[in-house]
Amino acid sequence: CAHTSVRTMLNLSRLTFLFGRALSETGRALEITGYKLQGKDYANLDVSRHQPVRSLGGVAPKVGQSSFVAPSAHVIGRVEIGNSSFVGFGSTVRGDVQDIKIGDRVTIGDLVTIHATRGGGTPPRPGFATFVGHGATIGSHSLLHGATLEDNSVVGEGCTILDGAIVGSEAQLAAGSLLLSGERIGARQYWAGSPAKYVRDLTEEEVQVAAKSRSSLNDLTEKHFKWQNTKGEFTKEEWVAAPRPVAE
Repeated sequence: CAHTSVRTMLNLSRLTFLFGRALSETGRALEITGYKLQGKDYANLDVSRHQPVRSLGGVAPKVGQSSFVAPSAHVIGRVEIGNSSFVGFGSTVRGDVQDIKIGDRVTIGDLVTIHATRGGGTPPRPGFATFVGHGATIGSHSLLHGATLEDNSVVGEGCTILDGAIVGSEAQLAAGSLLLSGERIGARQYWAGSPAKYVRDLTEEEVQVAAKSRSSLNDLTEKHFKWQNTKGEFTKEEWVAAPRPVAE
């Protein structure tokens, strides 16, 4: 009898789930149909099924004003993101073991993973939180783990930066580089390689080029933020003509 009761409850739970899913799919279909009838581009509809910004263990991420978190990104737990920052498509910022603090006007490219390091264990090892300073840029497909990026630093595509490593202010790490644990890149230095090594100091011209690139990325962040908050009503003309923010 008890076995039959449990089976009945499981069947009811399954039916409830399927009914809820059917309602959700019907609502999605109706929303797309409504966009079509209004002559709008329904391809711009947010079709992501997951929640990009999620709490963990009762701790919710804090995302600043005008920051864009892509619909397919994951920002979880003990994470703080400043104003006018960009978290790219498919990227993960996972604050489940230590704090992750990201400043203003930061650009995090697509498919980037940002995590931290839990301390303790046997033998005991230190924990490392992750800090990303204002105006920093992290290229797509990079991994930042328990490290620090200082203000206006640039990390190229496909880089790996490990526990306790520091990229100094306005410094640059070449694409595909591996920065080992505990290494420190000085301010305005250029490093490259696997493992990454000092190459040279950056010229003033290179620093200014990076500043212009930051301004362009900030412009793109503003456009994505507006697109996300207009539900597909951002026209091609508006996208091209969107105002640029004041340079740093």
